[in-house]
Amino acid sequence: MKDNKPKIENKMVNIVSKTTKNGNITVSVEGTQYYYLPFDKSPIDFSDPKIREKFIKSVEQRVRTSKLYKAYVAYLKVDCGMENCAVFGNVSSTEKSKTKIEMHHGPVFTLYDYVDIVLTKFFVEKKEVNSFDVAAEVLDLHRRKLVQTVMLSESVHKTMDDPKHAPFLSLDMCFGDLYGFCKEYGSYFSPTHRNNLKRYLNNYKYNQEHNKLNAFEPIFTKYDIEFTENKGVLK
Repeated sequence: MKDNKPKIENKMVNIVSKTTKNGNITVSVEGTQYYYLPFDKSPIDFSDPKIREKFIKSVEQRVRTSKLYKAYVAYLKVDCGMENCAVFGNVSSTEKSKTKIEMHHGPVFTLYDYVDIVLTKFFVEKKEVNSFDVAAEVLDLHRRKLVQTVMLSESVHKTMDDPKHAPFLSLDMCFGDLYGFCKEYGSYFSPTHRNNLKRYLNNYKYNQEHNKLNAFEPIFTKYDIEFTENKGVLK
């Protein structure tokens, strides 16, 4: 019986593609070099804010799913002993516990901010970028401990999306060299990044002066309970 299924070709008519050593893809008519699709992006490609935002979020996803990122989180929990929630210190994640302790980027800059700042650096210094290189530098910032993070329980982590109800996270709760990052990457901050940093430092100073830095840390009262002999009755 004759097979009437169409044959799948590796090339469309006489159009062929080739990947170069630097990752760029050339598309051309066979035997010529008329068409060129660049893998790298230039600043003009991000003139639309929506395209820039989409690119940054794609880099965020690439970072979060990286094996290096997961290894870094494990390093903080195991080697650095950061297994407890920074807000509710009695909440921790153990093998038998269902509680999740998650790494939060902050309190000043989010992961989105770090990617955005690195992207600006690439535009200033390299002119063209791609998501792989940007993600690699963001991961390297984690390795160098220049990214400020804090461990939070799952419930507290969710509140960070709502600044009005989120607890204030003081610098002593966090891990990472904020000063070192600002010193090295400060020239690539946008006005929004500078304002966020200034606002946080002002809030930190206010809370420090009014003894409110750990206002969200729960206070546990220890009760001295005495039992009468041979009876389970409280005095």
